[in-house]
Amino acid sequence: MCLVLVLSGSMPVYAETSVRQDTEIATAIEQLVNKTMESEKIPGAAVVVVKEGKTIYKQSFGFSDTQKQEPVTADTLFEIGSNSKAFTALAVHQLVEQKRLSLDDPVQNYIPWFRVTYKGQQETIQIKHLLYHTSGIPFESIGSIPISSSENAIEETVRAINHSELVRKPGTEYEYATINYDILGYVVEKITGQSYEQYVQQQVIAKLGLTDTFLKAQAPVEEMARGHKIEFFSPRVYDAPEYRGNTPAGYVVSNLNDMERWLQIQMGLEASAFRPELVRASHLPDRSVAPATDGFSYASGWMIYQDGGGQISHGGNNPAFSSYMVFRPEEKLGAVVLTNINSLNAFVIAEGAVNLTLGKEAPVVVSDTNLQADRMASISLVILGILLLLLGGGIVQIFVQVYRGERKLSANAGRICFASFVAFIVMGGVLTAALYYLPDVFFMGLPWAFIEVWLPITIFYAMYALVAGLALFNVYITLIRLFPKSQETSMTSIVIQGLISGFGNALIIFMINLALTSTNKFHAAIFLYFLLGILLYIVGEKMMRSRLIVITNEIVYEKRMELIRKIFRTPYQKYETLDNGEIYAGLNNDTETISTFANSVVVALTSAVTLVFCFIYLGSLDLYGFLFCLAVIFVAVGLYTLAGRFANKVWEETRDIQNVFFSYITDMIGGFKELYLTQAQRKEFEEDMERSCSDYRHKKSAGQFKFVNVYLIGELLFVVVIGTVAFLFPVLFPSLQKEMLISYVFVFLYMTGPVHGILNAVPELIRIKISWQRLNALLDSLSVETRREEESLVERSSQDFESFSTEQVRFRYKNKEGEEFSVGPLDFSCQKGEIVFIVGGNGSGKSTFAKLITGLYEQDEGEFFMNGQKVNADQRCEFFSAIFSDFYLFEKMYGVDYQAKQEEVSKYLEVLRIADKVEVDETGTFSTTKLSTGQRKRLALMLSLVRNRPIFLFDEWAADQDPEYRQFFYESLLPEMKRQGKCVIAITHDDRYFHLADQVVKMESGRIISQQTFAHA
Repeated sequence: MCLVLVLSGSMPVYAETSVRQDTEIATAIEQLVNKTMESEKIPGAAVVVVKEGKTIYKQSFGFSDTQKQEPVTADTLFEIGSNSKAFTALAVHQLVEQKRLSLDDPVQNYIPWFRVTYKGQQETIQIKHLLYHTSGIPFESIGSIPISSSENAIEETVRAINHSELVRKPGTEYEYATINYDILGYVVEKITGQSYEQYVQQQVIAKLGLTDTFLKAQAPVEEMARGHKIEFFSPRVYDAPEYRGNTPAGYVVSNLNDMERWLQIQMGLEASAFRPELVRASHLPDRSVAPATDGFSYASGWMIYQDGGGQISHGGNNPAFSSYMVFRPEEKLGAVVLTNINSLNAFVIAEGAVNLTLGKEAPVVVSDTNLQADRMASISLVILGILLLLLGGGIVQIFVQVYRGERKLSANAGRICFASFVAFIVMGGVLTAALYYLPDVFFMGLPWAFIEVWLPITIFYAMYALVAGLALFNVYITLIRLFPKSQETSMTSIVIQGLISGFGNALIIFMINLALTSTNKFHAAIFLYFLLGILLYIVGEKMMRSRLIVITNEIVYEKRMELIRKIFRTPYQKYETLDNGEIYAGLNNDTETISTFANSVVVALTSAVTLVFCFIYLGSLDLYGFLFCLAVIFVAVGLYTLAGRFANKVWEETRDIQNVFFSYITDMIGGFKELYLTQAQRKEFEEDMERSCSDYRHKKSAGQFKFVNVYLIGELLFVVVIGTVAFLFPVLFPSLQKEMLISYVFVFLYMTGPVHGILNAVPELIRIKISWQRLNALLDSLSVETRREEESLVERSSQDFESFSTEQVRFRYKNKEGEEFSVGPLDFSCQKGEIVFIVGGNGSGKSTFAKLITGLYEQDEGEFFMNGQKVNADQRCEFFSAIFSDFYLFEKMYGVDYQAKQEEVSKYLEVLRIADKVEVDETGTFSTTKLSTGQRKRLALMLSLVRNRPIFLFDEWAADQDPEYRQFFYESLLPEMKRQGKCVIAITHDDRYFHLADQVVKMESGRIISQQTFAHA
């Protein structure tokens, strides 16, 4: 009595606890379903969980028709896919029990015309081989099932594989092939004399008491859920074609209520008119062959796992529906999930519901094949769409440029068209072969007709876009070559070539990975795609590198010439303020640094594209792993960005030091003689150069050290990722298969190369950026004013020259120390056939005056007149031929028509007594300029005389001549020039020859203090 009281008192507590637990389990299941449906884009689902004869969870989710927004209910009918096989198996066991069939019977006993071969020899398939999927018929035979709604559709399906070749000897190995059960369905028809639908509906389904379960052909359409298929990241209503011939294997239709009863029957928890012994017989696994790779043995329409007390399950997938059924007979626990989309995650929900009920963790959501395919195809479509727009825009632009005359038809148009035609044929052949073998590589050898029905239509859109893109690319390249444009710098073709190269690079690793995980010793299609990857990589890389080399060198050439042109058009007084080191660095180092742009961009672009495709591939393997790896990449890039900011600052300073160093080089070359003579001076100068080199070394090292640290951190991050995948992923994501983990590590190891390629390109691109900015800054610092390239006034008026004069000319400037110096006002004049000497002490303004009158300097005030007409600096330059004290002698007679003046050149070389020292070749190039200072001045004088300008200016020209030749210069050469009508202005200190001048102008402190005139007979 006391025991009864104790037990009765504890029952309400137990019941309350049980209710609370069931509520918690229901909440957890519901969260799992909602999470899975949301992430995997499942439009509608129905879920039931049964435990110990009680339904502990039963719920419908989402929509049976997303277009009409009709909700799923427990009465909504779904195709249950391959879970239909259990019904066919019961029909077979029923016939066995009735002695109308034996599992050891050959199929030919019932289908006499059915023949199959293995290695060319005829083989016999028994009924049990079909029942347990050991017939040797391959999985890809599903692609042979014809689309048909005929009453003879099952026979049509069997005839579709008649005389086919088996992949292994019957009864030796398990390989799931859905068509096995279609053959069993046809055997049922032959034995019973009824259609498969009639027999199973009446003798199996009806006896099981499943009132809402039908064969697809007899199902009430108004109660059916609409099937869906993923398209552009979302589920869309999809009415799949009818495969009536596949009814025994996949086209039973039922709702959640009947599936609940069916689950109870399977666990022996609910009675029916159908013999329970036959149900139990269908659970007996085939132990005559090794278990499948997932660890199960196949029974009659069921997969049997030795997990604890045992687990029985089966999934079902049709083009627009999926289902999963799992139960554990010992725990009397089971679950069924029905969905109206083809998804692997019906398994996740069903297994998760059972695990949660048992207090275990639910399996990780599987990245669905269709979702992956749609995602990859949609992303590819976006990329291809952008490329198509670029190519289309590029083609339109070419036609516009042709219309405007910016492009001209090539002289080799015929050859170009022929080459393009051949390329198009080759490209078409390669593409055709690639598409032909594509199903063998990516879709288990299934035909395109099957892929069109089962997989997202976006795959085909992507293929159409790819074909269109390749065709447009060929047209674009042909038009560029057919109508060439000078200085072609279009980047469209480079981007596309980079995509081709990067895709080829990624394809190589994908094919290697597939080959390593393939069960075949040699997979021809994978090998052909491997070769295709190599071809795409090499061709894309070659085309991109070649094009970038041309474009980069074109850019370098243009920048260098732009700088040179701007320097030549910069007023001399502006040029004098420029730092020589900056000009040297700009013309040499900066342009050379920019020339490395091609290699850096090729590496970065190819690596980036390779990474994109690798990321897409990794994302298709596992979403969480992909996000984790992506996060690591972003961390590495972020660190490099921070390092780049620091390095940019340091390398800017390094670039400044480089300018100083070039200035030192100028000083060393120009002043080597002086440095050589004085040890103390040489030593101190050497120390300054060493200090500059040391600063450059330290600054450059500081920037590189920053990247070294980040590089090592990046290396460590990659090792951490690979270690995480290898050691932690199996713990964090138990459902991940080992082969997937190996693929992940393998691909990620391969990705380290492209990642390092990008990261190593960052420092180089920063240096290129600095050089580009410095070069542009130098260009901007030069005067935007261009000298007027006017018709040479000398050519048209040298014979008309009469006089040159200045009026109140003033000029002032500040030197680098900020000290101001001024010249003027200057009033000066000279005439044709006149010799003028400019004299004065050092610093009196003679050289500044010379630069003013020759047009090197622009006056601040006053005017210059030539023959009484105002002239500007550019015009004055054309009248003068000047030899300054710091003159420069070029190796060639620039600006002189040597062929026309060859005799004149020879004459002056003789007159100037250097004919035995210097020769001039047919191009006007001197045999040498390594002469004494005096001889070099004579050679410069020869050039001035040949140029034959109306006014000559000599700045201390005779200072380096020997007395004899100095006398010749003053007493013979200058008078001769005077007789020729030349005006000679000479800055000189040779007072013994002043009497030979027509006037002597003396300067002091920037002014003319006297003008002395001499009369000559």
